[in-house]
Amino acid sequence: MGWLHGDRRLCAAVELLKQGADLCGSSLTQAIAAALLADEPWYTGHLDRLRGTYGARATALSTALAAEFGDAVVSSAVRGGMFARVRFAGELDTAELLPVAAEHGVAFVPGAAFAVSGDHGRSAWLCFATAGEADLAEAARRLGRAVRAVRHRSARA
Repeated sequence: MGWLHGDRRLCAAVELLKQGADLCGSSLTQAIAAALLADEPWYTGHLDRLRGTYGARATALSTALAAEFGDAVVSSAVRGGMFARVRFAGELDTAELLPVAAEHGVAFVPGAAFAVSGDHGRSAWLCFATAGEADLAEAARRLGRAVRAVRHRSARA
């Protein structure tokens, strides 16, 4: 279940794709979602808990990134959602960094995956929603080791 807001032609194209994937959404799922959303105190409380949890995790990730990278990483302020966008200083290509980061037990989405135009090769999107604060600190340390490994390899080449 969800909704889409955008250009009419794009929404119509997505609607056709959805109809091709399944003829209609589950009536049971729609009824459950309607009942949950109609329960104002539950829904408001749930959103408040999520905002508090996600806010604390976003802060923990930002703090850990600052401790690990200093000014070698610029992190955008998180104003919602589940990802923090970071941009690495220097000539680091996050598409090249990703497999090395995976070897170090951490992953991210390279910035170019979210880009329509422009240079986003040094950017990455880091998800903070599914990890606790201690895990996010460890993830920042592992990412730091991966960055150093890539830079070391580049310096040797």
